[in-house]
Amino acid sequence: MSNAAQEVLRVLSSSSSISQKEIKNRTGLSIRSVKGSLKLLREENIVKEIAVFEDMRRKRYVLRVDIDER
Repeated sequence: MSNAAQEVLRVLSSSSSISQKEIKNRTGLSIRSVKGSLKLLREENIVKEIAVFEDMRRKRYVLRVDIDER
């Protein structure tokens, strides 16, 4: 796992749900790095994407609670 993905994971572990922009602001990573890290973490089933019902264009991210022990 890349350093960027580890940093995103660290921020996600201290938040109930968070947007890409909030992750960018907390980590100092570029938005491209944040998006790539979130994609990797979603593909690994570590992170789940949730739609914001007030604005379906916006997404929030949370750690999955049903992660198998690795």
